[in-house]
This record gives sequence, C-alpha cells and structure tokens, in this order.
Amino acid sequence: MLVNAIKWAGMTVGAAILGGAVTVFYSAAHPAVAVIDIKPSLSLNGRFVSKETEVAISDSLRARLEKTLYASLQAFRSPRARYSDLVEGLNSNEERMNTLIASVVQFRQDLPKLKDILQRGPAATPEEKNEFFDRWERNDAFIYGSIRGEFRRGQLEVSKKEYVGEPALLLREETISSPPGSLWVVSKKGGRFGSFLIPETGRDFTFQESVARALAYLDVQMLKHFLEVAERDTADVGVAKEIIADIEHARDNISRWAISVSVTNTGTHPIALLPVAELLVDTSGLIGSNGPISGETEIRLELRNENSEAAPEQVSGNGAALIVFASEKFIQEEDVGRILIDSYRLGARSCRVRIYTAGGGVLTPKVLISRAHQFGPASTISRQ
Repeated sequence: MLVNAIKWAGMTVGAAILGGAVTVFYSAAHPAVAVIDIKPSLSLNGRFVSKETEVAISDSLRARLEKTLYASLQAFRSPRARYSDLVEGLNSNEERMNTLIASVVQFRQDLPKLKDILQRGPAATPEEKNEFFDRWERNDAFIYGSIRGEFRRGQLEVSKKEYVGEPALLLREETISSPPGSLWVVSKKGGRFGSFLIPETGRDFTFQESVARALAYLDVQMLKHFLEVAERDTADVGVAKEIIADIEHARDNISRWAISVSVTNTGTHPIALLPVAELLVDTSGLIGSNGPISGETEIRLELRNENSEAAPEQVSGNGAALIVFASEKFIQEEDVGRILIDSYRLGARSCRVRIYTAGGGVLTPKVLISRAHQFGPASTISRQ
C-alpha cells in the first residue's frame, strides 16, 4: 500500500509540474519574424538627420551638371553640402532636366515649320506670320534660355536695330519694377498670349528689347540665328537623361535602407521588440574595396519614432505588427554601400533580418532571425 501511495504521489507531483510547464510554455510569447519589403528610403531620413547634417557630393554628378547651362549648380559647388540643400538641388535639377527633354521634343517638332516660314521672308502671308508666332511662343522658354546663355557667354552679339515701317506682329512696352526698366512684349492681333524674354539683371534690358523687335518685325537673319543657337542646345537632351540617372543614383546614396518586417506572436504574453536589429545580406563572392567578400554583410538597423527617439515596439498576445526599421547610416556611408545598391537593383541576392526581444516569458527566444528573403525591389521579386 505504501508503495502505491508513493507512486500516486509521484505521479501527481509530476503531472502538476508537467501541467505547470505546459501552462508556462503556452502562455509565453511565441514570436516569429518575416521580411515584407526592402527599399532605399529618403523619407526615413527625417528621423535621423538635422538641418546641419552634411553629406558628400559625387564628383561625377557635379561634372555632369556642368555640361549643360540648364542645370543649377548652387547646391553642388563644394565637396559636401547640407542634406536639405542637396535634396532640394536634386529635385530642382530633375525638374529642370525633365522640362528640357519635353522642350526639346516640342521644339524639334516645330522647327521645320519655323524655318520654312522664315525662308519665305517678306512673302509670308499674315496667316503664316501668325503661325510663326504661335510656334515660337510655345517654344520661347527654350529659345530664350538658349540665346540668353549664348549672350552671357559673349558668343552672341545683338545690336539695337532700327526697323522701317510697321511690325508684322504687335509690340508693346511695359514698365516693370524688378529689375526696374522696360519690358518689350510681342503678340499677334487678337491673340491671348505674349512672348517676352524676362530680364534677370540690368544687362538684359538692351538684349531683351533687341530680341523682341527682331521677333515683332520678323527679322529673318536674326531669328534664323536664334533658331540655330537653340537647335545646337537640343544636343543637351542626352546629357539631361544622364543627369536624371545620376540624380536617382545620388538619391540612393543619401537614402537609408527601410526594412519592413511582420512580427507575429501566437502566445498569450505580449512581447517587446528592442529598437535595434541587423540586416544580413548575402554578399559572398562580391568584390569589395578590400577584395572578395565572404559570407554576409551586416548592416545595423534602428527603430525610431517621429520624435527621432529609439523606441521599442510591443506586440500583443495573439497579435501581429508591421514594423519598419531603418539603417543607422546613409547607404553611401556603408563600407559596401554601392555594391549593395547594385546588387539590390539586380535582385539576385538574399537577405535576412535579426531582431531582439525583451520579456514575453522565460521560454521566449531573445533573438529572432527571419527566413531568407530576396534582396531586391518588389517589382523584381514579383517577376521571379
């Protein structure tokens, strides 16, 4: 009897211990992590940079911008610039280059007819003269930009010319305050639009008047030369396309890796995720600055809130959360930043994310590593 009692007591205690262990196991947090998306991001920089943060400027980008007068070099004069100034400069030049490309397309379409009407000279009909103005006016930003550049480089001489008789188009003088002086505007009879070269400095006024009079009187020789100058500038469209590609490259360099991960918790205890993590990218066999790379490259990640503070994230029991980590450094500051960008665009590599937990029960793992995920843009992944 005593033996049986001892057995029953042992079984009862064992059952209680097992039951407690089962309870602890099932009540503990059971997290799992999966990578959802990876991309370079400018938007997350707001949580890391200040107004005074400086970044390096690519020599190749500056050299490319110097090839066309349609680019603004204000933010690119020094080897480094404030982050905000550089972003503004990239955006401005992208807009300028897209405008240049669109302007060249329109100008090339209208150029043959403009030349044809000019070739007719005084024999052109009033209707043809009005058509010349219409085609000129919708291209005048590009034409005036070209001849102003030529004028300021000292390669275009335009002297004030006296014309006999009435102009073929309407010509009127207006007074402007900044810079102070006279603005000469050309239009057609009954037309809604005027064409004028906007004076930017005092030296533009004489030049602006001469250009307006040449257009109003349809001065064949001068207008033909203006069109030739603008036609030469259409070659800048190739440079413009290269600059747009360079701008995308530069944006990548001053972006941070944005890693979206899904964390699920099938336990009943909530779990806290620490605001630090690592992105592990398979770079084996790639060539770095110090030779071939073996294994994975580790990129440190942080989780910051809108106040730029590192903040843990909590996942409730039986819950899930979508969390976005960002790399601590700009992509260009990583040791293999350029290699990673090129590999990312190809989408031929894999990566994993390692995150850290706190709390959630004694059986909760302190380190979570995701399964392998393709290191590439979503468009590349969807084609696989």
